[in-house]
Amino acid sequence: MSVNTNSSQFQRKLILFSAAGILFISAVIAIVSIVPFYKQLISEQEKSLVFAATTKTMAIKEYLTRSKDIANQISTRTKVRQRLEEYNEKKISLEEFLPFSTKALTDALTGSEEVSGIIQLDKKGELVIQLGVVIEKEYWPKNYLQSNTIIVEGPVKINGNSYLVISAPIMGKKSTRVGTDIILFEIKNLRRIITDYQGLGETGETVIARSKNNKIYPLLPTRQNILTGNTKIVRGSELSQALHLAITEQKGVIKSSSGSDNNYVIAYGPIKDSEWGIAVKMDKEELYQSIQQKVTTTAIIIICLIVLGILGMIVLLRPLAGKLILQTSELEQKIKDKTAESVEKEARIRSIIETAADGIISIDQDGIIDLFNPAAEKIFAYTTSDILGKNVKCLMPEPYQSEHDTYIKAYLKTGDSKILGTRGREVEGRRKDGTIFPMELTISELFSKGDRKFTGMVRDITERKQAQHELNTNYEELKTVNENLKSAQNQLLQSEKMASVGQLAAGVAHEINNPVGYINANIATLKQYVNDLFKMLDAYSRLESNIDNKELLVEVKSVKEEIELQYLREDIVDLIGESQEGVVRVKQIVQDLKDFSHVDGGEWEWADLQKGLDSTLNVASNELK
Repeated sequence: MSVNTNSSQFQRKLILFSAAGILFISAVIAIVSIVPFYKQLISEQEKSLVFAATTKTMAIKEYLTRSKDIANQISTRTKVRQRLEEYNEKKISLEEFLPFSTKALTDALTGSEEVSGIIQLDKKGELVIQLGVVIEKEYWPKNYLQSNTIIVEGPVKINGNSYLVISAPIMGKKSTRVGTDIILFEIKNLRRIITDYQGLGETGETVIARSKNNKIYPLLPTRQNILTGNTKIVRGSELSQALHLAITEQKGVIKSSSGSDNNYVIAYGPIKDSEWGIAVKMDKEELYQSIQQKVTTTAIIIICLIVLGILGMIVLLRPLAGKLILQTSELEQKIKDKTAESVEKEARIRSIIETAADGIISIDQDGIIDLFNPAAEKIFAYTTSDILGKNVKCLMPEPYQSEHDTYIKAYLKTGDSKILGTRGREVEGRRKDGTIFPMELTISELFSKGDRKFTGMVRDITERKQAQHELNTNYEELKTVNENLKSAQNQLLQSEKMASVGQLAAGVAHEINNPVGYINANIATLKQYVNDLFKMLDAYSRLESNIDNKELLVEVKSVKEEIELQYLREDIVDLIGESQEGVVRVKQIVQDLKDFSHVDGGEWEWADLQKGLDSTLNVASNELK
């Protein structure tokens, strides 16, 4: 009864401890697996926020570039520049200058939906013309007279509306400044970029700011500003720090510290060619919500698998535990039987030593050899009669020979030595003829009749070392081939990406060619029609001398002066010429884009390097300037 009870208790303990061990190991593995997975998911979510900031940065940069292009178009009109030069040189009066320039700038003002006001200054910076919304001098860009580049300031508030103020120098033929245009731009398109919350959930928002007097000022109200009515950025906050870094040409991600009232993740970066910085922020809880759901689901699945594994283990261990108890009893009986066979086993051990493939050498604590089996004779080329009674150091080259006594004494004194162990270590041995060879040595200690003995198992590993050297050589070659294959794979993947981009670019270029073609044709036809009209006007002009009706003649001359016929003839020709030049430019860019992005046929063919470089530079000219 007692034996059965003990067996049942042992069986339950075995199952309980086994289940606890599996549970612990499974929990450790689950934690080690989930933590990197969780960190990776967090990193991916933060990358999506950085991508949103990058996308908006590109859109804002494109908006600024387009605004500068419009300002540049207004300030580079040839006729306006020529008249302004004449005015500066006092060749014409202000009364003669104003009608022409006012009309040209009015056309520019009405021709763009975003332009709300234009001011033109002469060479000295004096106001000459003001159209549209009045721009007070306090809103003019700083250093606008000293800079020969386009300057963007703002946004500024005029009459309750927000505008950008852009100054563009008017440059003469000799690259000298002849005046300045200051243009007021509406920022509804910029506002549209900022208030596009697609992909930012309920808490995400975009902030554009600039620095002034060591303070950060938002350019436009954010979603949170609109809700709270507070348009200021708290100094020292994570958002303030991120915007400061962005304005100083840095980019990265900032997370609010734990316990902070504003629990946000903020991606920030600079807006090139401006003094602005951008930050895209989103509430941590909303940003990481999908991650928590994935991790929770994964944890539940792992827990279920652990429970199923433990239940399965219990089912399997019950019969095995019973068998183990039975086998333990049988083992005790076998041990008693084996004790009686110890003498026979000793004889067998001697036989094993004599027939072992590895050399077996036994020494006493003074290093004197008292056992040297046949395998050792073959390895070291000594006979047993030659070697017995000699010190084992005769089988060792330097430095092992000099260090041997030190190891033995240290072990005998402290019992702590690195020479003992069940795993072999690589050393060198010396044969009778003095040849040095690599061998694997395992040393163990035993007590025989009160004496301490050390037994060494020796294996000649000369062939194995040679094979290992060859294996290492082959491995290095295989590693090189694998790296080359990986590099080729990466190049192939990149080429496939570029091919896809090229196909898309070629398709867009083809679609642009159609409207450009008929625009070019229409302009050519228009030019011919205008020439015909000029011929007709010349014919009418020759008839003026034959008009007897003085009132009619006066009326004709009045109309010619009113519409500035001579200027119209010159300006129409210039306008048509500039339009044709622009269409040719667009056609050339489209053709260069098609040439640059053509799909590779996979065959070798001749190519003009100069033509390829010219087309590439033409496509990239907007970036290279």
